[in-house]
Amino acid sequence: MEVRAIPALGLGRSSAPFRAAWACLRQGISFSNISADDLAFVYENTLITPEARKLFGTHSTPRQVAEYVVQRLDLHQHRPEELQIYEPFAGAGIFLVSALRHLRDLLPIDWTDQRRHDFLVHHLAGDEIDPFACEVATLSLILADYPNHNGWHIREADLFEQDALEKQMRAHNVILCNPPFEAFNPKERSRYPITAQTYSKPVAVLNAALNAHPLALGFVLPRPFILEKQFAEQRRRIEQLYGTVELVELPDRAFGASVIEAALLIASDSRPPAPAVITLRSTEIADRDRSTFLKTGKTTMQRRLVRPVAEDATGELWIPPLASLWQYVDSYPRLGTKLQPSRGLEWTYDQTKAFSEQPQPGFRKGLHSARRFRQFVLGRPVWLDYRRESVRRGYDQDWDNPKLITNAGRLSRGPWRIGAALDTEGLLYSQQFFGLWPERPLSERDLLALAAILNGPVANAFIAVHSPAKGIRTSAIEQIPIPPSLPDQLTDFVAEYLALLGNPQALRDNDERLAVLLTQIDAAVLEAYDLSPRLEQQLLEYFQDTERPVAHPWAHWDVTAPTPGLRLAERVSGRFRPHGDWIAEVFRPLPEREADLLRELGE
Repeated sequence: MEVRAIPALGLGRSSAPFRAAWACLRQGISFSNISADDLAFVYENTLITPEARKLFGTHSTPRQVAEYVVQRLDLHQHRPEELQIYEPFAGAGIFLVSALRHLRDLLPIDWTDQRRHDFLVHHLAGDEIDPFACEVATLSLILADYPNHNGWHIREADLFEQDALEKQMRAHNVILCNPPFEAFNPKERSRYPITAQTYSKPVAVLNAALNAHPLALGFVLPRPFILEKQFAEQRRRIEQLYGTVELVELPDRAFGASVIEAALLIASDSRPPAPAVITLRSTEIADRDRSTFLKTGKTTMQRRLVRPVAEDATGELWIPPLASLWQYVDSYPRLGTKLQPSRGLEWTYDQTKAFSEQPQPGFRKGLHSARRFRQFVLGRPVWLDYRRESVRRGYDQDWDNPKLITNAGRLSRGPWRIGAALDTEGLLYSQQFFGLWPERPLSERDLLALAAILNGPVANAFIAVHSPAKGIRTSAIEQIPIPPSLPDQLTDFVAEYLALLGNPQALRDNDERLAVLLTQIDAAVLEAYDLSPRLEQQLLEYFQDTERPVAHPWAHWDVTAPTPGLRLAERVSGRFRPHGDWIAEVFRPLPEREADLLRELGE
């Protein structure tokens, strides 16, 4: 959804100032001097209040997102006269403006401007409940089609009324949509018959589009669409209906004033006549590349797979990052065979008030906030309310047994999602953490080794790929693959590293030994996984240009331990120098006599 209806916001008389502001803007702006993108920006940032944005989940489509979707639909594969392009919940008409540009380029070059205009007016349509947005979308199309006169009409309509959405979807064959993300509220549930099928607005809109079976569709959807069960049925239907499907994982903060987690669905090559195979593309835009994508449309990474479609479609449309790695370690043991995760304390009142900096009756030492949690480091404990009448969940845990503690929410936007630290002091922890309790007694050395695994690249990459962006699931923690065995020296490295971490002077001085020891720990963990050089390098590249949640400066392994083509354990072993002609030293030619003997043997 681009923008929501001001009259429908429940603001009553307060809509009058917005109308006055819009009238003032129309009179004060020379529309010949601005673009359609500028107009949409002015509208969203002037006439949409923060309260309305928060209440209704307003999220205007960035121009480059719309351009990417329309470009990837490959509309040139169809004759222009076949295309009827429709944008429900059109808002400022960003998708329609992009479609106009692409469709216009497909028209014969000998057509007059007027003929082009008339064609486009009859092949582009949009609906929007907000009368202000309808006017903005119309003006945006006029600007995009300059110097032609008006003729555009964005219909003012409540698409959730009766069967309005289904009718409009069936009347067009290319659907471009950024639907509202929020759920139907109780008042809407009593008003709209469509809520009998689902309480989710994006599910309702996507279902209507799939029922119409258009030639192609491009949707902005909540990010859980990629993998979550709530969209499983829609993914299966898409697999059955289309031969080419691309999913794009958008970074956070891609939607300007709106804070949403979104993905793109781009489906084309309608089946039939498409054969019973599906071409999947999974595209990522890393947080570090967000600005570049919004300016140029350049993505970070894309994976491609062609596979047959079974009669019972799986709906598995997303190709996960490092797919070859997960296939390689699929038979490895899982963390859940060693440790059982348990979420921390929840209180009967506001969690922010459930701790004290000083001892109090009924309070015990524990960890309250994971905001500054770091790998291998528990952080500063406070005093948590442990009165039985105050604790809603998590009271009866055997706190005094040794355990690992890890964060329950991501530590960074990048692939470094989790950190773990050993607790032998019986600390409590809030719901911002998991406690990882041994399934059977484990020594402190074993727990330190498991902490090294959890803090390492395999575990962090696994969580980044297999768990939602903000919340970490207990099931994902349990399924982290672990090596069949671990080298004894791993725990020695961890113990030495922890001792140095406990030295305040070493932290103040950014002692270089900290980074060296951490690299040795990572190398020992990776060696235990026994990955091929290719798989290991793919894994390490996944962490390029990311910040690691540790208590000291850290640089990527390719910076601190260069030497392409070698595994990390080989790099830090000292057997190979990062400079010099080490290849010639290792791969020396055979002595001449031995070479002669081999030649004779070959003859």
